[in-house]
Amino acid sequence: MSDIQTSIDLKALITQTLKAHPKTIFLVDGRFDPSLLDPNVGKQAAVLTAEAQGMAYESIIKGRAQGAFTAALLDAIKAAGPDRALSIDEAFRYVQVNLKKQYEDAKPRIMVGSDPPLL
Repeated sequence: MSDIQTSIDLKALITQTLKAHPKTIFLVDGRFDPSLLDPNVGKQAAVLTAEAQGMAYESIIKGRAQGAFTAALLDAIKAAGPDRALSIDEAFRYVQVNLKKQYEDAKPRIMVGSDPPLL
């Protein structure tokens, strides 16, 4: 997202995507509060976001800037291994703990329904 020069209406994007693709996982490496969405979104999808008090947290991976939220989430998936699906709650807990280790004011958020998809 750091390469995008225009703003994106994430609320509209999520709403439109769910019309065509229910049971979608949205990963937002940036500041977005999922409570701004219609509560029914949580029944269809999982939304994980990074909250950075107005700033982007970046990690340098192989010489390239990457969002710290994305890096922590990829680490969670790798740690689970190739033969195991990762629940959204497990992924969120991993991201939450690892972002707090790097940035004490990081506040990742999650919105999930009763039957969230797996990573």
